[in-house]
Amino acid sequence: MIRTTMLPALFAAILGSLLPTTAIAGKPTIRWGGPMTCIDRGEGKQTRLQCTDEGGKCECLRVGNRVTGPDGKETDRYLEGLMGCTEYRDPFFLEQLAGSGCSLVDAIAEAPPGFARDENGRLFQVSFDLTRRLYLGGHWLAMFDPESQDLSRGGVDFGFRVDDLDYSGRKRHRHQLLVGEVSFLPVDFDVLLWGYDLGARRDEPALWVTTFIGPPTRFDFDLDLGWGFRMLTARYHPMRSKSYSELENLSLYVSWELYHNRPMDSFIRFAIGPGCGEMFSEVEKEETRFSVYPMAALESELVLDRRGLNRLAFNVGASPRWYLDDMDALYWTGRGSLSYELILLAINDQPLSLYLEGNAQYRDDIPDAPSDWQFEALAGLRFNFWAPPREAE
Repeated sequence: MIRTTMLPALFAAILGSLLPTTAIAGKPTIRWGGPMTCIDRGEGKQTRLQCTDEGGKCECLRVGNRVTGPDGKETDRYLEGLMGCTEYRDPFFLEQLAGSGCSLVDAIAEAPPGFARDENGRLFQVSFDLTRRLYLGGHWLAMFDPESQDLSRGGVDFGFRVDDLDYSGRKRHRHQLLVGEVSFLPVDFDVLLWGYDLGARRDEPALWVTTFIGPPTRFDFDLDLGWGFRMLTARYHPMRSKSYSELENLSLYVSWELYHNRPMDSFIRFAIGPGCGEMFSEVEKEETRFSVYPMAALESELVLDRRGLNRLAFNVGASPRWYLDDMDALYWTGRGSLSYELILLAINDQPLSLYLEGNAQYRDDIPDAPSDWQFEALAGLRFNFWAPPREAE
């Protein structure tokens, strides 16, 4: 539970993550990708200049290639992530600039996209793509059963995800491996072994209609179709059912992306497809119930800021289910979830994020469990490894 005294700090962190990154007060920053003139000063030291001449006024931003210390003097550490030099000049070039009336302004060195520098020139990451990461976290889970009893306990969540945007930028391959959560006392888990789906952004509309009532008019209909699968999802929830565990062997689906941004890490999509699975009885070891089902879901992942520090996700879905030992009976399952993730800080450019999630689930196919809604609330921290900078929109 988040204490009331923590709420102002949490709101300040969210607000700060939504604001754009600002330059160090009092010093301009050299532009990444612009021309760079380098002057060697011996012993591996350089003076780096980026000059502009607008309206007859010449100005050169000046910076060294070493980290500066608290006293403002250069240390032996080289600045990381610098651009290459576009031209080299001899040390007398600075005197020529001063003699021509060109002003020299001390500046902060350039930083690659997704990074920034402090006033000493040290580089740090400020943008993160959480669709490319390995994460491990701890959480506190509160579950509310049909009798409204609060069943709270701790656990861990984990996952490996890599989203690959192809060279053309028109397809995004989403891979998930060993993604899930495990809670303790008692042990409770929901783990996906392998998932993949393909999102597409097409140049041409899938369908266009031309009308001839009045002037000929064309209407385009975009249909960004994709597909995917989920293989081996294991679920065990003794707080809901004391005698059954479940394995979804395979589910296939086609998807229609109603919305996506240019990097395709934000999307809203509708998915539909078939699946099959089995339910195991812990009381009768020989009893296994095989099921087939169609499913339909509306899913979304949204990046709320340019640096990728705030993420919102939701999904709702429903599925009728038939068991092969009783094909005359029709059962229903329904689910919904809403989650929010905020990067609070980074350690060695590895981000630590706050994760909040609410879940609702309905099932009437578990023999020893009531047919009712079950609600869960989860709060935790995740340590994320190797998340690269987010691609700019």
